Amino acid sequence: MLHSMEDEDVYAIAADPYVTVASDGSSLRDEGPLSSGKPHPRSYGTNTRFFEHMVLEKKLVSMEEAVRKMTSLAAQRLGLTRRGRVAVGQVADVCVFKPEELHENATFADPHRYSAGMQHVLVNGKLAIHNGKTTGELHGRVLRKLED
Repeated sequence: MLHSMEDEDVYAIAADPYVTVASDGSSLRDEGPLSSGKPHPRSYGTNTRFFEHMVLEKKLVSMEEAVRKMTSLAAQRLGLTRRGRVAVGQVADVCVFKPEELHENATFADPHRYSAGMQHVLVNGKLAIHNGKTTGELHGRVLRKLED
């Protein structure tokens, strides 16, 4: 593991209103062929860690600002026109949670662990997680155009 930045620099960057929250982690699973190796825990817990550490613990940004950094700001920076906001004509990707129940479980020793605390998730307007459990339905799709 290599640490290349001081904590105070990370905090300043995290608090900047023009910085989005994202990960360069891989798309993985906690079982099957995509569960091999020891990836960086960010592949499973980037957003949860941001909520826990930068919002709840350090109080660097508000919950609303953290959500904006992960949704509308990120979509805007990528040029996605129908995602990132709750509004008429937008795609209904919505997460419902209590901030105090969010917890990152992935570690360097045991990275293939999903975060806890997400109660309901709608993907393209359809339930993917209900009462904290996956529905088994796969409603996502590859975005081929910025208008998708």
